[in-house]
Amino acid sequence: MSGIGNTNPAWGTRRGGTPRQELARDCFEALLAAYDAAGSYDAVGKMLTTRAKPGGYSAGAICALLHGKYQADLSQIEAAIRSNLAAGQCRCPVLGGIERKRCLQVQTRPFRASSSQAVNLWRACRGGCPHYIGEAL
Repeated sequence: MSGIGNTNPAWGTRRGGTPRQELARDCFEALLAAYDAAGSYDAVGKMLTTRAKPGGYSAGAICALLHGKYQADLSQIEAAIRSNLAAGQCRCPVLGGIERKRCLQVQTRPFRASSSQAVNLWRACRGGCPHYIGEAL
C-alpha cells in the first residue's frame, strides 16, 4: 500500500481560507487502489479515458488528486473515475466477467509459465485488451 492514503484527510482549506474541493471517498479509494496496482501516476491517468479526454488524464493531475492539490472542477474526473475504475466489473478475454480490482492485479503480474491460464492471461492483457494499462506487445 502506498503512503498516499493518509493525504486525503489533510485537505481542508487553501491559503486564504477558501475551502478545498474534496474528491468523493469512493473515487479516492478507487484511484488509490488503481495507483497501488499500477505503480505509476501515468498508467492510472491513461485508465481514465472519456469522450472529452480520449487520452486520459496527465500524471500530474493524478498526483494532485491523490495529494489533495487538484485545483480544477472535480465533477468530470469523478465521473471518469466512477466509469473506468470504480465500476465493479469488467470483461476479461480469458476469465469473462471479473472485478476491476482483480483485472488490475492480473495486469501487473510478471510473466509466469506455471499454468496455461497464467500464460493466456499475460498474452491477452498485452495483446490488445481494452482494460490493459501498460504497453502492448
